[in-house]
Amino acid sequence: MAPEGVGIGIGIGIGVPGFVDHVTGTSVFAANLGWRGFPLAARLSRVLGGLPVFVNNDVRMYVDGRSDWRRPRLAASF
Repeated sequence: MAPEGVGIGIGIGIGVPGFVDHVTGTSVFAANLGWRGFPLAARLSRVLGGLPVFVNNDVRMYVDGRSDWRRPRLAASF
C-alpha cells in the first residue's frame, strides 16, 4: 500500500520476452516463461485493483524508453 498522500500511478507498463499482442496485453508466446496465450494485462490489472496495464515486448519497451529519455521535455523525469 502506498504511503498516505502518495498515489500509485495512473497505469503500469511492462515488457515481456517473446511475441506479444500489445492491443490485448496478451503474451502470445514466451518460450522461456512457458506462456502461450497468457492474458498478462488482464491478470495484472485485476490484481492491481483495475489499474490500466500496458504490455509489450521487452526489447521494444527498452528501445522506446531509450528514445524518450533524450527528449528535453521528458529529461527532467529521469
